[in-house]
Amino acid sequence: MYVDLKGPDGNAYALLAIAAEWMKEIEYEPHALADVLDDMRSGDYRNLCEVMENELAGYVELINKPWEDEE
Repeated sequence: MYVDLKGPDGNAYALLAIAAEWMKEIEYEPHALADVLDDMRSGDYRNLCEVMENELAGYVELINKPWEDEE
């Protein structure tokens, strides 16, 4: 699944919902799911995206990352 960060699913709330949905689908334990969501919320938007990508590698790929435009 690709998520376009410049599209309607690119806001933090949508990303948290997508991550929670996928983690439930791939049968994360409830406490592990909560820990990941807490990690996603623990920093800025880039941190949220990086944690999501690390946890859901192979399931979700984020595209059009705003910080890539800066590099």
